[in-house]
Amino acid sequence: DIAAEMGHEKTQIDTQRNMGRLLIRQGRWVDAQEHLEQAVRIARTQDMPFMLGQALRSQACLMSHPDYKGGLSESARLAQAKACFDEALQLFEQATDMLQLLRTLEEYAAHLERQGDSAGATRLQGRVERLSKRVG
Repeated sequence: DIAAEMGHEKTQIDTQRNMGRLLIRQGRWVDAQEHLEQAVRIARTQDMPFMLGQALRSQACLMSHPDYKGGLSESARLAQAKACFDEALQLFEQATDMLQLLRTLEEYAAHLERQGDSAGATRLQGRVERLSKRVG
């Protein structure tokens, strides 16, 4: 709230995203969703692609969590997770942020593995390995 009052959007986005991640770990799905949606909304309205990518990755992790239902059918929830992962990847590729790209690819691969898509997970892990070699 203080960050919002002072106009520190980056701090506000980080706070909302980190709270969302913490709430995911605690299994507080509704609260996590609210914080992550807020982070995404602020990042979109402030045109902060890097922050948006991080928020979308976190939102994808919520959507792909096996215990999260979110009032959606499983197929709708997983489609939303995929859309968030895909958009985050695109943002990090455009920004050429290799560290965030690697993190997103790793989490996306874990998501695909949980869904039984071993081929997709292996493909993404291959990208992780190639990028890791380039990054050092």
